[in-house]
Amino acid sequence: MARKHTLTVEEIIKRREELASLDLEQLRKLSRDGLRERCAGCLDISSKDKKEDLVQKIWAWTEPIRLEKLAAVEVLKKELNKSHASISEDEIKEIVQKVDAKAAAQVLKHRMDLQLYSPTTIVKTYTPRIIKLVNSMEDLDDDYKNAFAIALRHENKEDTKKINTAYKQETVISYANERRIINFDWAIDWALEQLIDRRNWKLVTLALTLTSGRRPVEIHCTGQFEITDQPNPYIPNYPIIKGWLSFSGQAKEKEDMKYKEAVGTYTIPTLVDSELWMEGYKWLVEKEKIGISKDKLNKNYAGEVSPVVKVELSKNGLNKWYDCRDFYGAAFRSCHAQMEAQNSTDHKRISSDAVISRLMGHSPKDIATQQSYAKLAIEF
Repeated sequence: MARKHTLTVEEIIKRREELASLDLEQLRKLSRDGLRERCAGCLDISSKDKKEDLVQKIWAWTEPIRLEKLAAVEVLKKELNKSHASISEDEIKEIVQKVDAKAAAQVLKHRMDLQLYSPTTIVKTYTPRIIKLVNSMEDLDDDYKNAFAIALRHENKEDTKKINTAYKQETVISYANERRIINFDWAIDWALEQLIDRRNWKLVTLALTLTSGRRPVEIHCTGQFEITDQPNPYIPNYPIIKGWLSFSGQAKEKEDMKYKEAVGTYTIPTLVDSELWMEGYKWLVEKEKIGISKDKLNKNYAGEVSPVVKVELSKNGLNKWYDCRDFYGAAFRSCHAQMEAQNSTDHKRISSDAVISRLMGHSPKDIATQQSYAKLAIEF
């Protein structure tokens, strides 16, 4: 039986406005139950409605609002086209007071494009300034401010990609000219000592990162680990592998990843015995260092671990926490080269870039990231 409207007119208008702010892609990311919940009391829906049926009903229902907002945005853009001056604070305030957060972000992005600003200027100079100004406006509520900041950064995503691509190209070139040589045995012996002695959590987490290649956020916030005796069938055998872990909770999953083991749960090799690795991980659990928020990791843990890296590892060429992850990738790259030089057929069948993408959970297309591990040269 069709579900009838049960909300007040004001509640239905508010719900419609909220749904109109979502595009088709965002609607389709919601679960069927989530869509039904948002439709309840607003639209006539049936228990037989499939997910896509609900998406299309919402899309049709909210179309007039989207068209109205689009028209308002176009009017503002035409007015701005007449201006050749730099963006002023008064202009920004006027825009955000005329339209909703998403529309205001679109208009201001158009305004920045009119000025022919470079991607770096847009992303790193004007966007932070505009967000800071909007956040300071007392007549706007927090929901508007948060929605505006998210929308403006989303509008800048192509500029951000250009900056990141240029940065990766520059850094890959610099890696080729300024490689650091890391002694493998020294690093592994150091990691073993920390995992056996467990003197403090900062040393233990560095050892876990060195020997598993997982990001700090994956170890402390999102990751789930279990010992397994099943190797990853897509990874050739390497003499430096000492154990295997089942891993889930990758922090940066990519939609365009082609390797099925790169997303969800997959197995990763460890550079120390996997049972010893898990003992160190469980010790961190007991010390309540696992399962923390990403905010706490970035604001507290990173600042506490960085000085320890400089004291303990910089003498061997590892200068920051992320260098420990880089060490893991570089170790497999160097070992792969050795195995190829020994005429190993298994290792000649697959490139080191493909191996690294599978080990680290990268997109296979992102060759620049795979090549970033070339900044470290491993001495066996």
